[in-house]
Amino acid sequence: MYKTWLFNNKKKKERKDMIKYGRKWTPRMVVYQQKREEVLKRIEDESGAKPGDPGMFKHYQAAMKSVMAELDDDELEKAKETTEEWSNNCPPPEIQAQVACKKGPAYMEQFSSEMWRQCGMRVFVMSAWKNEKGEVLFGMHDDNEALGDGDSFMKMKDWEDIEPVWQEYAQEQFGECARAWDGGRQGKGGRKRIRKPAFELDTDKDGMPLLPDITNTKLEEKKAIVRAFLTSHYRICSGKDKAVVPWSAIDDFVARKYLPADADLKEPSKLQNWDTTALLNFWYARQEKDEGPTFLFKAWKNKDGDM
Repeated sequence: MYKTWLFNNKKKKERKDMIKYGRKWTPRMVVYQQKREEVLKRIEDESGAKPGDPGMFKHYQAAMKSVMAELDDDELEKAKETTEEWSNNCPPPEIQAQVACKKGPAYMEQFSSEMWRQCGMRVFVMSAWKNEKGEVLFGMHDDNEALGDGDSFMKMKDWEDIEPVWQEYAQEQFGECARAWDGGRQGKGGRKRIRKPAFELDTDKDGMPLLPDITNTKLEEKKAIVRAFLTSHYRICSGKDKAVVPWSAIDDFVARKYLPADADLKEPSKLQNWDTTALLNFWYARQEKDEGPTFLFKAWKNKDGDM
């Protein structure tokens, strides 16, 4: 009875996260971020050292000490309040962008390593974030080759089939104001690739997408047109501005009369040149005849995944 009472009434320890991804901000760190240009200029004026110079860091402490000493009571109190806000919630987007660039890959590598070490679980991380210019970048992180006797997912499988769908989703979530790029992929090691923006179609007076003449159009652009055309129609059908086309089962959502004979309809990145050209020419001919809808989806997926 006594032991049971002790067990039930002993002070419970708070559960601690296995991995600490965040940082504990200090007033000095906050002030540096807010007055970064001023601090760097002061260092350069007093020592001649510029950002990137080997001797830059040794002048940092003295410069920050001077900047902190010049703060009045109100500024210092504001810095303390900002410290609490950034530590307990999150820093502003421009600071998040800096952290994503500098520490994002390391965070993902640590996560992958811990999931393997603690759970025996292999993971492939897909990420998206806005950089300091407001551009949406896409990331893929695969550390499986370095864990146990595993193979790299990116080397063994055709992972690029899922990349366009992730890019489309990320752009929708960040919104058009983010100056999103249809690409900007950053893989492990910091590689980055920027592609052209997603194709935008004109619309008719009813808001339906209009196809252009694809004569002399290259394959990649034709694929982008197919993606834009089908995405526009699917969103009109579902009534949702951010709906994503169910590419893996798209045949189930389209009536056969809206497709040319012997042409495959699937996720655009997988389309061959013949299929892409046949689809676009077929839809363009229907559009020019104006004898009915150019294309229609017959159903859409609801939030539960049902048609």
